[in-house]
This record gives sequence, structure tokens and C-alpha cells, in this order.
Amino acid sequence: MVPPLLSVTLVFRPRPEFDGMADIISSVSAYADSSVEQPLHKACKFGSVALLDRIWSSTADLEPSGWGLWSVRKLLRTHKLYGKLQFTLCLLEAAKINSVDIARWLFERFPYGVRRKVICEAAKAGALEILQFFRANGTTIRNEAEQQDEDEEWDEEKENWERGRYIRFGGLDAAEAALAGHDDVVKWLYATYKETEERRNDDSAMRAAFSVGNVELAEWIMAEVGFEVQGYLALHKAAGAGLVETLQWFQDKGTYTECDAGALILAAEDGQLKVVQWMLDRDRKDDKLKNGDVAGPEYGHRARSTFITCLGGEASLAIHSAAVNGHLEVAKLLHANIDKPRNQAEKEAEKRRRRKRIHELSNYFDLGFRPRDVVREVSGETMMLAAERGFLDVVKWLYTEYHADPSMALFWVRGQVDEYGYSEKIDAYSDVQSVFCSVVDAAAGNGHLEIVRYLLHVGGGKAEDERAPKRQRTDTYPELRDCYKMPGRAEQR
Repeated sequence: MVPPLLSVTLVFRPRPEFDGMADIISSVSAYADSSVEQPLHKACKFGSVALLDRIWSSTADLEPSGWGLWSVRKLLRTHKLYGKLQFTLCLLEAAKINSVDIARWLFERFPYGVRRKVICEAAKAGALEILQFFRANGTTIRNEAEQQDEDEEWDEEKENWERGRYIRFGGLDAAEAALAGHDDVVKWLYATYKETEERRNDDSAMRAAFSVGNVELAEWIMAEVGFEVQGYLALHKAAGAGLVETLQWFQDKGTYTECDAGALILAAEDGQLKVVQWMLDRDRKDDKLKNGDVAGPEYGHRARSTFITCLGGEASLAIHSAAVNGHLEVAKLLHANIDKPRNQAEKEAEKRRRRKRIHELSNYFDLGFRPRDVVREVSGETMMLAAERGFLDVVKWLYTEYHADPSMALFWVRGQVDEYGYSEKIDAYSDVQSVFCSVVDAAAGNGHLEIVRYLLHVGGGKAEDERAPKRQRTDTYPELRDCYKMPGRAEQR
């Protein structure tokens, strides 16, 4: 029987006419006590075992004269599936607040197993005591007992589990702990692995350590598991996070050039100026790199044989990534260091190499963690996205640096602008004129008044009118060369 609320007891205490009427006091208390109506996992957020006891022991709606046919507490006792759900949700809350008392209370009342998502949440929270409690009060699933599909939930009924409460360690638990900076949890997980042999994603754990700049922990894991990290993803994450020390580790180990393709673009995209500068400096000191189209066995496992700043190199593509994300200083640094074509032959070579580089890098980025279209050269689309996102300083810089290029249209871009923003995808039934959209419209549609004013100002000069035929890029779309619907300078104003 749940004792009445203290507040209710105090209300009835000065009224002697209710002496001996405990049922009335209990009924009023049950009516006033809304805490027992909340789901168990929400109550766990308070970290109070007393509150859980009150909810669990409250039986007013379970008695024959209860207030209705359904309640959360009835569901908890009568439906096994709901009980499983609440058990897992409650453990997740216990892990977040690192409450062993809550975990112990749940273990005393529910016989269910601990799923991997709970282990990962506890590892991320640094809840070492809870993990140790799980290890001591359950049966760890070993490698041979697990399903091959990493993402599929393991179910004790489906697998005919008959060896007591299962605890599913492994997977990304060490990686989650490493990302959150809980070295003690990572080392404990690997120390106890010798006894349990659960399946763990060691490569992800090493990458996680590298991605937060914890080289010491990454080296410890490598020594523990007996193999080295697959550098591609680890290096890319480090570049995007601005971790020069991690990149230097790969350089010192001699594996940097095996997996650095695309890293500069990610660093530029995230505005990591120090990383970009480090990459440019490292490249200049590499005496095995060339400027031209060269390849051969002497380059071994290198991801590239040319400088990132050569004609059509990765640095020229990284400018777009920096600009559309508002990182002007990074864009300026890259633009100042890339090689520029000096004649027509070099212009053709630049186009050829750039197409090849875009194709190669797109394959790198098509591995599931970044979209392919992150690899772009500077174009009208760069101006479009910068204007749409409100980067006035970037818009001004792009116009200053590129408006004199007769092959680049900065005010009109192939694609469409709607309530969702700019998209390069075009309706198959669109007419010729509607396949182009205005950069000014994109800026105006997102409320960037200063950008609209600037674009209208620089787009209204005489020099711009004189260059108009060249700026329409009819060489790229020959079917539009003689079309009267092609956007002209009057429309751009």
C-alpha cells in the first residue's frame, strides 16, 4: 500500500472528524498524486528510487473498483512488450545520469536483457559504474552468439537465449566513449574483452580517438588490438575537425599521402584555416610531387602524384567549399596559392585535370558519409549559394575575383529557386528561359537585402553591359546560343 502524500496528511491532521478514516485520506492522496501517472522512463530522469517505488507500488487503478479499464501502470504489468520497451528506455535514462541505483532497481523488477544502444549510451556518458554493474549482473554475448548484421537488433527470444540476462557489449561502445573523451571507459572495455570476447568495431574506436585529437588513446587501442587504423576516414575527420596534430601523426607514420585525397576540401568546408595552411606547407615540402599529369610505380600507394595547388588541383575545388560555407579567409588563402593558367594550352590542361579530379574525388566522397556533389569548381553556383546563405563578404570577393572571367556567369545560374532554396535540378517540362534562375532572386527570397543592393549595384554598370554576350555562357549551352529567351543584362538588373 502506498502511503498518502505528506501534503494530504497535513491537510487532514487538524480535522478530527476524519480520524480513523484512512481510506478517505488514501483516496484523496491517490486523486492528488499525478506523479504515479507518468511513464516509468520519464520518472527515471529525476534519479529518485523513491519515486519509482511509488509508481510501482501504486495499485489504485488495479483494484476491482479502480478508475477505468486502462492505465500506463496496467500496461506495464500486463504487456511484456511494453515492459521491455520501458526497461530499455529507463536504462537509457539511468545511463545519462550515471545512476547505478536506478539500474539496480530495474534489474530487480525486470528480467530482460540489455541492448547495445544502452551500452553505447552509458559509454558516451562515461558511466563506468553502470557498465561494471552490467558486466557483473548479466551474461555477455560472445562473438559466436551474435548476428552478422551490425545494425539489426538482437533479440533473446528470436535467438532462443537460455543463459540468463544477456548484456550486449561491443559494436560502437568504445567509439562512443572515445568521442566523448572517456579514456577510462575505453580502456576498461578492452581490458574486460579478454574475458568476454564480444564483437567490437575497433577501427571505429581508433578513428573516434583520432577525430577528437586523442592520438595517445588511438595508439593505445592499436597496440591493444594488434593492427593500425584505416587512415582514410580518420584523416578526413581530423581535417574537418581542425586537428593538425592528428594529421601530423599520419605524416610522421608515412601514411598521410595514402589517404589525403579530399581532406583539403573537408577542411575548407568547415573553415579550418590552420589545417588548410598546414596542408599547403606540407605539400610544398614534398619533393615527390609534380605539377603535370604524371603517374607511375614510383608513387606507390599515394592517393595523388601532383601538388594540390597545381592547375586543376584539389585546392581550386576547395575554394567553392569554403566560399559557400562563408569561410572567406580560407577561400582567399586557397585562391592565393593555386596555379593560374597563363595561356590557352594551360587553360585546356586545367579544364581536363579539373574534370578528372572532380570524378576521382566524387568517388571518394561517395562512401556514405558525404554527398558526391561536395566536389565543385568555382562557378555561378558558388555565387548563388553564398548569396542565398547571406555571406555578403564572400559575394563581394567572388565578384571582385571572377567577374572578369568571360566563361563564368555570376548572376544567372542553371537550376531553379523555390521556397526550399536553390536546386540545380530542372523540371523536364520547363521552357528554355526557366532553366536559369537569378542570384538576386535567391538573395531576396532569403531576406538578404544588403546582398540584393550590392548585386544590383555592380550589375548595372556600363562595363557589365559591354560584356553581356560573353557572360551568358552560350558556349556551354549551344542550344541556347540564338534563343531570344536567354537571360540578358536588362533582366539581370
